[in-house]
Amino acid sequence: MAQDYLIGVDLGTSVVKTTLFDTAGHSLADATREAPLHQPAPGQAEQRGEDFYAAALATIGEVVAKSGAAPASVAAIAFDGQMAGAIAIDRAWNALTPWYPSALDNRYQPYVAAMQARVGDRLVALNGALPFLAPRMLWWREQQPDLYRRIHKVLILANYVAGRMAEISADDAFIDPSYLTWIGVSDTARRAWSAELAEACEIPLEKLPAIVPATTVVGKLAPAAAAACGLAAGVPLVAGAGDQVAGFLGAGLVEAGQLVDVAGTFPVLATSLDSYFADTRHGMLQPLAGPLGPDHWYPMMYISGGGLTHRWVRDQLGAEELRQAAATGASAYALLDAQAAHLRPAPKG
Repeated sequence: MAQDYLIGVDLGTSVVKTTLFDTAGHSLADATREAPLHQPAPGQAEQRGEDFYAAALATIGEVVAKSGAAPASVAAIAFDGQMAGAIAIDRAWNALTPWYPSALDNRYQPYVAAMQARVGDRLVALNGALPFLAPRMLWWREQQPDLYRRIHKVLILANYVAGRMAEISADDAFIDPSYLTWIGVSDTARRAWSAELAEACEIPLEKLPAIVPATTVVGKLAPAAAAACGLAAGVPLVAGAGDQVAGFLGAGLVEAGQLVDVAGTFPVLATSLDSYFADTRHGMLQPLAGPLGPDHWYPMMYISGGGLTHRWVRDQLGAEELRQAAATGASAYALLDAQAAHLRPAPKG
């Protein structure tokens, strides 16, 4: 059978979005599930890896059903997702921690200061920006030593979901270079781990995944996952890239000097460059490795959690039909859009 379709899965902070394309790049079907965000106290935010895994399977199954694609007609599935955060797994790929989403959970921040005290300006010069993942490892080691001893690998969310769908070994855990500037022990310009930062900050590199290009086939869809989403087992699963990098590429940001403005949970302004740039003076830009080669870079600036105001407005309206929509998996945002479409501007004066 001809393999005429591709599937992209986006694991965002607010929703999981999946789209099925033909090989010419035309979108044929899409599906969305809300991603629960638990905020038990100020400065704390957690999401469950299990929720994202289930949502990914559900949305893949939905786009396959909507499109009428035959189970064996999908050529590959690629993943992108939240770029900053951490989830830890044991040797059997079991999640030992929640996914801690970026700066929304700020319990890691004292350990960033500890890393800065040890390496000074070298942290931003090599890593590219202040990190999120390595400081959480220091947090776990100090605050939860029993947990820390059980950790085999520390992953990014999309890599966790893809690896679980493929049922790969934890020793084969992976990360693509677009995420490196968020880690904390990266020689990001070289798209490699930094032995210098790792040693100085006492971060064991063996607990980190292998760095692979975004186009790498990291495994194949395992039988259990295939049965859950209506596809044939063995579909190649591709590493993919961070959500912002995937979006920049999709927007056509491929030439140096181009700019893009993105509205989302984390509003972003970014440009495309043909060389690495670390903002050692202000520390405001994140140099993200692009997927088109070693000279492809996306320096970006973002507002942490700015787009969550959309969810806040939805929740404050408090309409029963919105709560019912969220409970059934329907899009409350689509309902709001439909209601807003009937509004008319108020008369002047």
